[in-house]
Amino acid sequence: MSADEAIAAYVDAVTGALPAGRRTRAAIRAELADGLACAVEAAADRGEDPSAAAAAAIAESGPPAVVARAFARELLAESAHRIGLGLLLAGPLIGLLWVASAPSAPDSSWPSRIGAALTSAPMYPYLLVLLIPAALLACAAAGPLATRLERFAAPAVRVALWGCMLGDTHLLLTGLLTHAAGWPLLFASSASLARLATTAVAAYRFARLRIAAARPIV
Repeated sequence: MSADEAIAAYVDAVTGALPAGRRTRAAIRAELADGLACAVEAAADRGEDPSAAAAAAIAESGPPAVVARAFARELLAESAHRIGLGLLLAGPLIGLLWVASAPSAPDSSWPSRIGAALTSAPMYPYLLVLLIPAALLACAAAGPLATRLERFAAPAVRVALWGCMLGDTHLLLTGLLTHAAGWPLLFASSASLARLATTAVAAYRFARLRIAAARPIV
């Protein structure tokens, strides 16, 4: 096997064990292949056989399963950060849409509208008490405190995602029953449905990454 074939086979083994999207896999593939190719090139300049140099560089990098798990852990932290940040950014916007569609007089003040929206969805405030801290903790998974918060990041993401899905389901059910039909309700319902679908996909992908990051090496 030539040096290029050995590198390609190794990179395929690593990226094949990663439950990531095409762009992420392509970036990891380019990073691994470039590092190994540079090592082989440096060895060839010293007069070493390229095939032997490729084998040595691959052995130094570690077994594909070990390297894949290391990448999965990095991706897990990045995914936790993106999920937490996304939930924190989308929450106020969707909340305002539901407040605008709440059953209240047209001349009501915003505090009155917020109170009406929370009254129509009585379980939602309790969910927010869990969701906001969980999303903040997930968002910090890739920050300066990432090492200290690593063990809490995955549970926080699960709480944030499942709580968000439960919250959107609650908003949709209570909103359709108590809010007046019209454009505000349509916009609020569409936003919650979009977030519900997005969080369901994110929960599935995060679960796959978590399994890959915790996969035992045999």
